[in-house]
Amino acid sequence: MQKPGVRVRQHQLSREMRMVQSDYWPVQALCESSQPANEQPQLVLTFGVQGESRFRESNGREIAFSAGHLTVTSFQASQGERLYRAGERVQQVRLILQCGECAPLFLVNRLQKVVTASA
Repeated sequence: MQKPGVRVRQHQLSREMRMVQSDYWPVQALCESSQPANEQPQLVLTFGVQGESRFRESNGREIAFSAGHLTVTSFQASQGERLYRAGERVQQVRLILQCGECAPLFLVNRLQKVVTASA
């Protein structure tokens, strides 16, 4: 049986695409800062496998992630905090697309919407 802790595996699928598998099971409530290395627009598909978590953007907007749901988000810059509850295991798979070549689309449409659909 797996013990509480934090496990993250990243896989670079191409120059502008990576997959992140995360398994968070904090003993205490966890607030993890997210400071991107670059300001490049990105599209993130988050597949909730188990549990629930939230992301609080630096402007205060919150995005919820739940097991059994696919959450699609787009960011010009994703500064904020990932929030996890004490004792609750959260497993997610994120597909992150860096959109350097599609930046004009982000700027024109101001894609700051969240679409959640049942997986």
